[in-house]
Amino acid sequence: MRIELPSGTAAELVHPPSGPAGRGLVVIPDVMGMRPLFDDLVARLAAETTWSVAGPFELYPGREHLEVADRLAAASTLDDDRILGDASAAADATGSNVVSILGFCMGGMYALKAVGGWPL
Repeated sequence: MRIELPSGTAAELVHPPSGPAGRGLVVIPDVMGMRPLFDDLVARLAAETTWSVAGPFELYPGREHLEVADRLAAASTLDDDRILGDASAAADATGSNVVSILGFCMGGMYALKAVGGWPL
């Protein structure tokens, strides 16, 4: 289901068929952000791991129309505090006591920043 994080950014939240789980996972996408590929991945991860999974959220909210070259050019305008805040809010949205994080490409950089000291 689509949820809205406190920042106003949309995210996908999927619980396993049994309902909210004690373990959660936050997925941070690559530079292309939210799209059906990641919606499917989040659903599959929740079903196969029985974890509650949140993400991906849009890295460029309000600029979803940007093509790859424009997203790469705009990467320097991304606000780490906003993105890591969205990751933290997504972790809270899982309702889980233990939350892991998984990032793809540029999302991997944010996953490393998160585990390097940002509270999730």
